[in-house]
Amino acid sequence: MRPLRVVMQAFGPYAGQQTLDFAELRGASFFLITGPTGSGKTTVLDAMSFALYGVTSGGPENEGGRSGASMRSDHADPELLTRVIFDFALGDTRYRILREPEQERPKRKGDGVTRHGQSATLWRLREGPDGLEEDGAPLETGWTRVSARSETLLGFRSEQFRQVVMLPQGRFQKLLEADSREREQILRALFDTGRYARLEFALKEAAKELRDQARSLRDRRDEALRQAEAESVDDLIDRRARQRIEADEADAHARQADQARDALQARLQEAREAHTHLRELAEAEAAAAAVAAREEQIAAARAELRAAEQAAGVNAAVERAHAARTGAVERRTAAERCEAERLRAAEAAARAQAAFEAAESATHERDAAADEVRRLESLAGTVDELAEARAASERADAAAAQARREAAAEDASWTSARDRAAEAEERWRGALAGWLAAELHVGEPCPVCGSTEHPSPAALPPKAPTQEEVEALRAACERAAAAREDASRRLLAAENAAAAAAALLEERLKGAPDGVEDPAKLGAAIAAAREKSDALLAAHRAAAAAAQQTAAESAAAAAAAAAAADELCRADEEEAAACAALAEHLDAAGFCDEEAWRSACREPQRVDDLRALLRAHDDEVARTEERLRLARERAEGVVAPDLEALETEAEAAAETALAAHAAAVELARAASEAGRQLERLAELDREAERVHERYELIGRLADVANGDNSRRLSFQRYVLGAFLDDVLVAASQRLHLMTKGRYRLERTERRFGGKTAAGLNLEVYDAWTGAARPVATLSGGESFMAALSLALGLAEVVQAHAGGIRLETVFVDEGFGSLDDESLDLAVSALMGLGADGRLVGIISHVSELKERIDARLEITADKSGSRAAFHVA
Repeated sequence: MRPLRVVMQAFGPYAGQQTLDFAELRGASFFLITGPTGSGKTTVLDAMSFALYGVTSGGPENEGGRSGASMRSDHADPELLTRVIFDFALGDTRYRILREPEQERPKRKGDGVTRHGQSATLWRLREGPDGLEEDGAPLETGWTRVSARSETLLGFRSEQFRQVVMLPQGRFQKLLEADSREREQILRALFDTGRYARLEFALKEAAKELRDQARSLRDRRDEALRQAEAESVDDLIDRRARQRIEADEADAHARQADQARDALQARLQEAREAHTHLRELAEAEAAAAAVAAREEQIAAARAELRAAEQAAGVNAAVERAHAARTGAVERRTAAERCEAERLRAAEAAARAQAAFEAAESATHERDAAADEVRRLESLAGTVDELAEARAASERADAAAAQARREAAAEDASWTSARDRAAEAEERWRGALAGWLAAELHVGEPCPVCGSTEHPSPAALPPKAPTQEEVEALRAACERAAAAREDASRRLLAAENAAAAAAALLEERLKGAPDGVEDPAKLGAAIAAAREKSDALLAAHRAAAAAAQQTAAESAAAAAAAAAAADELCRADEEEAAACAALAEHLDAAGFCDEEAWRSACREPQRVDDLRALLRAHDDEVARTEERLRLARERAEGVVAPDLEALETEAEAAAETALAAHAAAVELARAASEAGRQLERLAELDREAERVHERYELIGRLADVANGDNSRRLSFQRYVLGAFLDDVLVAASQRLHLMTKGRYRLERTERRFGGKTAAGLNLEVYDAWTGAARPVATLSGGESFMAALSLALGLAEVVQAHAGGIRLETVFVDEGFGSLDDESLDLAVSALMGLGADGRLVGIISHVSELKERIDARLEITADKSGSRAAFHVA
């Protein structure tokens, strides 16, 4: 990352907008950031770190840094928002970030302040006609998303950026002088070795979990023995062997009990079969007696069925006779009904004919009604003209009234304007002397008397109008007079139009018929006349149609009455023949009359029931006879057994067998349960062995990784030692240069004190003495050079572990004041060596000697209104 331009607005000590264009360095790769204490040197680094990651160069607030909101300048205008714009290059690609923290600003409307939310935007840049410009839409927006994109682009997290780009000397001085435990905490933060600590913790937790599993398995094994009520596994094995023997003996006893039970069950079954044969014989004899007892009832049913079957043979003749009688009655009724209808139709035809003749005589009345409709319809045009004239007159009257109101308003406006103009002109004339006196000057002649002396000029009255105001009022009066004249002309025209419309209405009223002066009344009269005419025509047509229809109905009724009389004669003849035939059939069937036949008749369902009853009786007689025969054969020679005694013996044998089986099952279950308990104990022992084998490996690894070893060196401290070795190699190269080959930094695994963990202690090797000694023995200047070397070495190592990203910019913050001239030259030479390969190196210092040694400078000045910064290159 190489900075191109930084714009700070209302940020830190910079009250306004401060722009730092690094192109003003004119290719210098080594420059000094100088200025008085508190002027804002470190703020330049804060701005770049804040733009990229949203935190200042000191880190987050919980690490001692400042938040973006707290960086707002106390000198800034309240309307000016705090923001940072940072343009930077990554290789050939250039980017811009704009970031604004959350802050308060005055409300645009009203009093008070409002909250301005935090925002961040990232663009790619391109060359434009006026320099760098944003290339299309933003690459990213949003506070955290822009920070994440910055990490992706640069390859550094914010804390790594502060370690390798902005080198805070205080932290590395502390790293140099700290003891092994403190140095471990610092290196953890710098190299983010938390994953190794997490691995140590994971191994420790895994070992603890295995110990817990082993303890749990022991507890479960003890619980399994307790539930089995055994002192040991051998005790449980002996018990299972005894239970198996007892179970086999119980099983043999159960089989013997089953045999005794089965023998008694066979005897009981034979007795039950003998008892069943005797019971079936008794039931068969009882059934035969019951069938014989119903014989009289069955004989009566047979007689009833024979009579019903004979009566069924006469049914057809009865039905024919009944049909003939019914037909004769119906024909007589129909003939009487047709005769009555003939008489009614004749009377109706006579009434309809009389009504038609009366309607024919009303011809004159129908003609008069039609004439009245035509007369009223001819008046429609006259009435419409009258309505139109009335509406026009009303509109003209309304327009005249509106014109009168407008004329009165314009007259009042003209009167008011005239009075104001007259009053102003009178006051202006009274103030003319004062206006002239205001124009007098000493030594110049008076335009009235010509004197060059003006001993007593007239005073100008208060609120005297000017000539321009008077002329404006005169113009307003003239405009009001013109508007009044226009309104008068419009009023005259409106009144003339109203008079003409009234005259036309009067003329139309004279020609209008009485009672129908408007279209609504005329329409109602036409409708009433048309309704009357239509009603008279409809009545005439209805009377004619009724006369024609009733005449036709009368003729049809007469014909129907004659036909009904003929049908009646035929029906009487058919009735006599059917009654004679019925008498012959009754006699042949053995019935003396219809009453005897009717007594013998039965419903079809009753006949079917009688037949079914007789068939069922016959079938039952056959079955009972066969059942009785078979029962007598099975019961022959059978003796009644003592069934109750046999059942008691069989139940006792069954209970004995059941108890024997239950005892055998319980003993087998106990032996099986003991086997399952033994299997469970064996499984617990196998699982305990597996846990022990895993603990032998993981537990040992956890002990070693957590420092439970002869050197008390944890895994994380071992890794940090490897990192520190890399750092010390790079740092010693620079320290060797700064100290003319005298010093190099080394790591020692010796412990200082019995309780101090080994692995991260530092020593300095002195080539002059050929011995290593503690870094605390270095002088102040030597200590600074060692800390600076450590910082630069650490920057290289962190950069390498960040993916080999090319480091194009380094800033070193303070610490040069403790060096003598020669040491200062050596330190500056080492830093300038960083710029020799194209890196931009910035030193933040207020040491005056550096101004003489470094040609390119960013000089910062400060006063009561805030700070300002500018590049100066010799």
